[in-house]
Amino acid sequence: MRRRRGVLIAFIAAAFAALMGTGGAATPSSGHLGPSHRSLSYTTVIQAGNIDGLVVGLEGVFTCPPASQDPADALCDHYALSVDVPPSYWDTHHGGVQIVVPADFFGYAYTPANTLAASSGWTGKAHVMTIPNASGRYEIRLAPYFAFGTSKVTAAFVSAPGADKVLHGHAFTAYHGLALSRQPKKKPANHAIPYHGPKLAFRATYVHRGAAEPTIGVDKRGAAFFVAAAFDALPDNPAHKNEPRTVVLRSTDQNKSWHSVQPPLVAGTGDGQPATLDPYVYVDRDYGRVFDIDLALAGSYLSYSDDEGKTWNRGAAISVFGANDHQTLFAGPPTAGLKTVDPAFPKILYYCVNQIDGSYCSRSLDGGRTFTNTGTPVFPPADAQPQNGVPFCGGLHGHGVTDSKGRAFMPRGFCGAPELAISADAGTTWNRVNIDKAIKGNGASNIGAQGIQDSIAVDTRDNLYYVWYDDTYKLPYLSISTDHGKSWTRPRMIAPPGVQAVDFPTIDAGTPGRIAITFPGTRSKDDGDITRPWNSYVVESVNALSSRPTFLSVVANRGGLADPIHRGDCDGRCGRMYDFLDIVRAPDVRGTIWATATDTCTTQAFCNTRRVAGYAAATGEHGASDSRDGVVYRQVSGPPLMARRK
Repeated sequence: MRRRRGVLIAFIAAAFAALMGTGGAATPSSGHLGPSHRSLSYTTVIQAGNIDGLVVGLEGVFTCPPASQDPADALCDHYALSVDVPPSYWDTHHGGVQIVVPADFFGYAYTPANTLAASSGWTGKAHVMTIPNASGRYEIRLAPYFAFGTSKVTAAFVSAPGADKVLHGHAFTAYHGLALSRQPKKKPANHAIPYHGPKLAFRATYVHRGAAEPTIGVDKRGAAFFVAAAFDALPDNPAHKNEPRTVVLRSTDQNKSWHSVQPPLVAGTGDGQPATLDPYVYVDRDYGRVFDIDLALAGSYLSYSDDEGKTWNRGAAISVFGANDHQTLFAGPPTAGLKTVDPAFPKILYYCVNQIDGSYCSRSLDGGRTFTNTGTPVFPPADAQPQNGVPFCGGLHGHGVTDSKGRAFMPRGFCGAPELAISADAGTTWNRVNIDKAIKGNGASNIGAQGIQDSIAVDTRDNLYYVWYDDTYKLPYLSISTDHGKSWTRPRMIAPPGVQAVDFPTIDAGTPGRIAITFPGTRSKDDGDITRPWNSYVVESVNALSSRPTFLSVVANRGGLADPIHRGDCDGRCGRMYDFLDIVRAPDVRGTIWATATDTCTTQAFCNTRRVAGYAAATGEHGASDSRDGVVYRQVSGPPLMARRK
C-alpha cells in the first residue's frame, strides 16, 4: 500500500511539474541554525496555482511528500534545515526554531524518519510555525494554497536559559470563585485557600476503544454505561476514510473494567445500525432504563434495555421533522395533564435536536416506543435582538434536564449569550431566559458565552445551576437560580487557580448546593503554543448556594499534569474529542461522581511523553490526533454529592 501511494505521488508530482512549469529548488536549498547562527532566510521555488488544494482532493488526507518523492518541487517547496544543538541542550534551555511561513502556504517540518515535528494551517497571512526543542535535521515543506512566483521564508533559533517546566501531580486545590458584576478588563484569577477536609480524587480507567463525544449513565445498582464511538464502521478502511460506529460498554465493578453490551444487529432485537453519527447514552436514575441512540441524520434509532444491557428492545425510529443533529435525550415526571402508558417507565421522554435553523423536540409517553413532535422551537434560528451583531444563531444546544415538577430546561450559548429555554407544558411551548440579563438586582454583567452547548443541572430541591465559558478569556462561569429559572445570581468565575482557559464545561448536581463540573483546562498562557497541554479537571462544591462557596478541583486524568489528554488547539471542538463530554451523579446514597474524557494525547501520538507538533495538519488544527481513547473517571474520595439525611 505504501509503495503504491509513493508511485502515485511521484506521478502526480511529475505531471504538475510539466503542467505548471515549476522546478528547481529553494534558494539556498539548505541551512544551519543554532546558538552561533540564530537566523536565516531563503526563497521558495517558483509556484503557480492552487496545487495543494487539487492534490488534497485527489489524495484525501494529504500534506506534502518528502523531497525524494517530489524531486522537482512540483507539489511542495523543500528545504533542508540543520539545528546545531544536541537534544541534551534543551535540558538546560527552552525554546526551539520559529519559521515564518509565507501567507500563501501551509507549513510542515519533518524529521529524517518522516515524523511530523511541526505544522501550520493556511491563515491568509504570514504566520509562525514552531519546532519546539529542535535538534538535528529537518525537512521544511511548504505547500502552496494559492501562490504565484517566489516567496521569502525566514527562520530563527530561539532559546533562553532554563528547561521547560515539567508539571507533576494532580493539582488538587481549594478556592473561592470570584463573583463578577462586569466582565473585567484583565483576565480574572482565583487563588488557593487552606483546606483540611477529604481531597477530591478519581480512578481513571481506559475503556480500550476510541470514544468521540463520550456520554455516560449509572443506575441504582452501580452499573455504568458508556458510549464508545470510533471511526471503524467499514472493514479495512483507514480512520480518516471511515464512518463512525458506536459500541455501548458497561462496567459492573466500579470502573475497573468495561465490556460491550452493544444492541445486536438483528432486526427487531437491536438498533441494526452498523454505522451511526452522533453517539449518545442516557440512563434514568429512578427506573434504570438504559437508552442508546444512533443518529442517522434524518432521525435517530432508539434501543432501550431494562436489564442492564442483557437484552434490548427496539424503540422508535425518532425524527423531529427536518434534519436531525446533536441530539439529547432526557426524562421527567408527567406534566400539563399528560398521562404516560408504560407502567415500567412512567415518565415523559424528550428527544431534542439541532436542525441547523433552530432547536426542536419531540416527546414519548410510552417509554420510547413512539414519539410526537412538540412543534414549537426550543430556540429559533435567530434572536429577536441579536447579540454582537450576529442575527443567525443556528440550533446547537447542550443537554436537557427536568426538575421534580416536570419542568424541562435546555441550555445553549445563543447568539453569544448564555440562555436557557424553559417549558412547563412538556415542550409544547418554551420561554427563553438570557442568564446574563436576569441577574438579581444587578443588571447585565456582559459576560458572553463562547460555546454553544452550555450546561444545566437541577438539584434535589429544584435549584438550577448553569455553567458556560466566556467569549473573552475562555474561563468557566456559574450562575444559580432558586426560582426555577426566572432570576439568576451574579456569574461566578470558577476556574481553578492557574488555569488559563477551558472548553465545554458540563455540570451535575445532588442535594442543595452540591455540584460537580468537568472540563478540559490548560495552565499554559500561550494560546499560540501548538504543544499547549490540556488536562481533565473535575470541580466540586458542597456549598454552592452560600454567599462565598468553596470549590475543590483536581486533575482527574491518569498521570495528572505530567500526562495531558490533549495538546494544541482546544476551542470549540478540542482536537478529536468533538462535542460532548459528560459528568453525572450516580443514584447511590453518596451520589458518587462519574465523568468522561477523550484522550487525544496518547503513546500513539507521542505527546503524552514529549512536546511534539499537531497531527492531521491539513485540517489546520494543531493537536488533531487520530488518537481518541475513551476514559472514565469515578470518584474515590472527596465530599459526596448527596448529603446525609439528618
